[in-house]
Formats: sequence, structure tokens, C-alpha cells
Amino acid sequence: MTAEQQAYERGRLDGQVAVRLDQHDAQLAAIIDTSARTVEITHTLALAVQSLDEGAIAREKAAASRAAALKDEKDAAAAALVAESRKKEQVSIPWARVIGVSSVLIMMLGVLVTVAIYVISR
Repeated sequence: MTAEQQAYERGRLDGQVAVRLDQHDAQLAAIIDTSARTVEITHTLALAVQSLDEGAIAREKAAASRAAALKDEKDAAAAALVAESRKKEQVSIPWARVIGVSSVLIMMLGVLVTVAIYVISR
């Protein structure tokens, strides 16, 4: 091989190496771009998950406060019913006493009338 052929062969090989290196640079740039986009998407997804978590926590707090309010309302209604029934009991007790005393008096009057009729008829 002559010197010219050797120089030609070296140039051709150098050209092939340069082309291969250019292709590697383009591939590395594409990988870096893809990695950067992946990081950006991951960050966006992390923010979305955080937002969902915060929304779920807020919904749980709202549900707990509604449940507590409903329980308080139910307890208040039950207390009002108990107070109303006690009030009715207090009102009905005097009437029951009046009816009971009246019944006893009428019964005693009946016994006295019966005894009086028996004594008179003898």
C-alpha cells in the first residue's frame, strides 16, 4: 500500500468515526431531552397526587364535621324529646292524682250510702 492509499484509508476511517460520534451526540441529546421530559412529567404527577391527597383529607375533615354536627343535632333532638316527655309526665301526674282521689271519694260515698240504706231498712 502506497502512502497515498494509506492516507486515503486513514481519512476514510476518520470520517466514519466522526460520523459515528455525531450520531452518538444526537442520540445522547435525545436521551437527555427524554430524561428531562420524564422528570417534568414525574413532577407533574407528584403534584397531582399531592393535590388528590389534600382533597381527600379535606373531604374527610368535612365528612367528620358533618357527622359531628348530625350527631349533635340528633342528641339535641333526643334531649328535647326526653324533656317533652318529662314535662308531659309532670302535667299528667296531678291529673292522675285528682282522678284517683275522686274515685276513692266516690267509692267511699257509695259505701256510706249502702250502709245508710242498710241501717234505715232494718
